[in-house]
Amino acid sequence: MSVITIGDVSLAQTKMMNQMFSPESSRFQLLLLGLFSILVVTEPVHAQMFSQGSTNQEQTLGNSQLMIGTEWIDFNYQGPTNPTALPTDRYDVQGNALILQLETQTIDMYIRGLGKLTGSSNESMFNLGARLHNQFQLFRKGLFRIHVPIQLHTDLLRTRRDASNRQFQQTIVQAGAGLASTIGSPRSVQATFSLLPSYGFSNSAGAFFGGSVRSLQGRSRIQIPGILPNRMIVIGYDYRFRKYDIDIDSYDYQLQSHTVVIGFTF
Repeated sequence: MSVITIGDVSLAQTKMMNQMFSPESSRFQLLLLGLFSILVVTEPVHAQMFSQGSTNQEQTLGNSQLMIGTEWIDFNYQGPTNPTALPTDRYDVQGNALILQLETQTIDMYIRGLGKLTGSSNESMFNLGARLHNQFQLFRKGLFRIHVPIQLHTDLLRTRRDASNRQFQQTIVQAGAGLASTIGSPRSVQATFSLLPSYGFSNSAGAFFGGSVRSLQGRSRIQIPGILPNRMIVIGYDYRFRKYDIDIDSYDYQLQSHTVVIGFTF
């Protein structure tokens, strides 16, 4: 008859907790998503009350925006040099992508693609993601405001070169906080600028390896009223930086991109 000691029980409990809260665990990702969902649902953000004549009005921060744009992407290998590696073993992508993006007060969603349609004949990229976000006002003076944006971000990135049967595919979950400023009002030209660093975890679909990911996103938006009835034209620029540090060195890649978008509010 086997005897189970207290040490064996403690070791088993430790292994179970490590599996439950490991970065690669889907339970860990769902836990992060659930916590941030509660934050977004229970803490809607509004601007402070302001007076125009004898009427008090409350304006929400921002509007829903639907935008389309073009993005220049540079996705390149950052791991150790392998003298035996072939060009077909790499997942590097460089070129222009098309992006469709929806931004609301609590969630942003986007899809982008790079391939033959965008003028790239030897490589392709597909990217799909969403952000849950909120922001808290730090300072306000007249039409100028400073905020602290926070977000939880999930993203699927897949790249492939035509000469290879292999592909890069990583799904990330990351959280971040930064600074943002807004000048203007929804009734006039309004400009918003933000810078938001993030850190999180990455894993590969169908595999037992993962790692960490560091990101930095800069964003600017200008809303222009008076051109479309009951709408504002939106012009924007985004900068993205992302660095994958994966357990398997061949997946250590860095992404940088510059995006220009145009759309409208609704």
